[in-house]
Amino acid sequence: MRRVIEYLNFHCGDYVIVGSLALYIHNIIDTFSKKDIDIVIDVPYNEYDYNSNWMKRKDRFSGWGWTTRIDDYYIDVFNTELPNHHIEYVDDLKVNIITLSALKKHYNTLDIPMLGGHLNFRKKMMARCALFN
Repeated sequence: MRRVIEYLNFHCGDYVIVGSLALYIHNIIDTFSKKDIDIVIDVPYNEYDYNSNWMKRKDRFSGWGWTTRIDDYYIDVFNTELPNHHIEYVDDLKVNIITLSALKKHYNTLDIPMLGGHLNFRKKMMARCALFN
């Protein structure tokens, strides 16, 4: 994970870790899949369009972002206003992690039927929402 965080710190500047990794770091869930990391950035629409390592995509939350693969991790980048966050240490590196209150707000305001996606994704989001009810 250290190499992934070093890559993000170098290429993404101000970013906030959200999603499963944030839930894991906050001790809300017991395990982290170690397959993907979700981050939020707030950059111009075409910021990573010319980097061959990043693929632009539409996403379910902010409308658009990018994805890339580093080592065995998929990085999903959501481009929107940065949520409230604080500093944590992961593999002895400083990273910005979404605050617990911001996570709660996010999951409590999700409109699951409007997210779309496959059934397993919606079930996962419903389970995450239940963590904060």
